[in-house]
Amino acid sequence: MYDVAVRDVTSRWQAHRGSVRALCGIRSASLGLLLASVGDDAALRLWDPRSGGQPRPRRAHSRIVRAVCPVPSPDTDLIAIGGSDGTIRLWDPDPGDDAQTCVLEGHTGWVRALTPVALADRTLLISASGDRTVRLWDPEARICLAVIPVQRPATSLAVSSRGLNVCVGSEGGLVALRLNPYLFQPPLRATGGQPSR
Repeated sequence: MYDVAVRDVTSRWQAHRGSVRALCGIRSASLGLLLASVGDDAALRLWDPRSGGQPRPRRAHSRIVRAVCPVPSPDTDLIAIGGSDGTIRLWDPDPGDDAQTCVLEGHTGWVRALTPVALADRTLLISASGDRTVRLWDPEARICLAVIPVQRPATSLAVSSRGLNVCVGSEGGLVALRLNPYLFQPPLRATGGQPSR
């Protein structure tokens, strides 16, 4: 941990075996702000940035984990992680809920980057993979909404503040995407009345 005020490293945290591949901040309803880390040991580790302590680590994948990001919700964040097996797994960070909430499948290569995006009044998830696709997911419905092919293996993602513009880093350069929020609105639910004519 680097303290900007004193311009020095104030603490070092060691727990992963092998390389740490990705980090992100998350909000836990019971633990507050946490730091999530993933890496070569297939573990998801949560850290308290104030003390350096960590709750019990979770075996997140069977193989290397390359990507992690929060999936915001009103009270707490879910944690999305992507690994070398091509799956995206969602976890609840709160103690006692040591449960994987779902597995999103579809990529045929490593999931290299993940980021949340707010579209049409809901939080969606974007993934970038070595299979040369970017996918848009609805984590609540547990479905893939769109598969966007790119020319080369995708390696990184960045989203604009309004969520409409997505920049994809790939082994061949950058690809800019613009998302149309009207394409991803949830379907209208029937209210029980008769349709108007």
